[in-house]
Amino acid sequence: MDISIIVAFDNSAPLMENFIDQIMPFLEGRDDRELVLVSDGCRNLETIGFSRACADKWDNVMLVELPKKGGYSKANNAGVAASSGDYLLFANTDIFPEPDAVDLLRAKFDGNPKLGAAQGCLAYPQNGKVMCCGHTFNDYMNHHIYQGRPVSDAVVQIAGPRQALNSAFLMMPRSVYEEMGGMDEFFFNAYDGMDLTMRTGWAGYDLMYYPDVLAWHSTGGSRDYIRHNNEYQSKYYYAHNGTKIRSDVVDYLRPQIEAIDLAPAYFAIDCTFCMTWKDMAADLGIQVDGVFEIEERDSSHVDLYRNVPPSIKTCEKPLLFVTNNYNDATGNKRWFKQRGCPDDLFIDFFGNAFTAAQLGLA
Repeated sequence: MDISIIVAFDNSAPLMENFIDQIMPFLEGRDDRELVLVSDGCRNLETIGFSRACADKWDNVMLVELPKKGGYSKANNAGVAASSGDYLLFANTDIFPEPDAVDLLRAKFDGNPKLGAAQGCLAYPQNGKVMCCGHTFNDYMNHHIYQGRPVSDAVVQIAGPRQALNSAFLMMPRSVYEEMGGMDEFFFNAYDGMDLTMRTGWAGYDLMYYPDVLAWHSTGGSRDYIRHNNEYQSKYYYAHNGTKIRSDVVDYLRPQIEAIDLAPAYFAIDCTFCMTWKDMAADLGIQVDGVFEIEERDSSHVDLYRNVPPSIKTCEKPLLFVTNNYNDATGNKRWFKQRGCPDDLFIDFFGNAFTAAQLGLA
């Protein structure tokens, strides 16, 4: 068997039906590929019934039913144990690959024994924007690289190495997976794929992002996040691994900043909890002359009228907006229209950098 597609699920029947509708073209008539569906204690009887019918209908589809919810890592490990493929493709049920995606991803491993894991570009089907191009890290935080950018952007279309990858649509050789001991079953519904791939990279294998492999990710539908809080997993992960992780968001920002004609100095608007963003700005050659801190930092949307005095809107210096994601601030279209400064700059922890002019805000 060449490829085993491992799918851990706990979701609605329509999502499963849509997933099967779009994944089966990669499997029908192929005796070298199999689909292993793993019910992670799924309580939706309609979903289970449909999954059983799929396993009965196709010879290369099997269903593994865990009697109670064990978490995403445990379910994937059970799926791998039941599979026989030399290459493992982990896929969520809210993933919808382009017609050539599986073949393109599989071909990356031919003649490349150092390749330990690979992912393509994951994009939102709702708006065509990037969901994830791998993980980036800064100040005990991790984010999805380039999230929110158009898929067609030049930086998105650059293949390259990563510190960690996303397991929503991830391929790796079975031999590497087994060498790593599979997924750490402590991770119930978060940090699982990031932890697995980061350990793979530390073991000396390459982790690669390939933009020509495109899959649409509706996000959040395949696992039950509501019943299982993931904050404890974050604390566990960084307590055990934080000192080994390299802060690398500057690596993704630098090529974008180098293409921008920077102003001599910026007045910064800090919309984040990050304590090291000034070091990040200095590494990028961005001169900061004055800082205003937004009070409402717990919101994914920063209302500038509620948080910023009018004197800042008329500031003669260009403004530097430091945000978790640049879209946190770009919803203030009238505010930016009134300000009318095309040189205002946005940088975020997803590796995005834009001027107001590039975003059409001025």
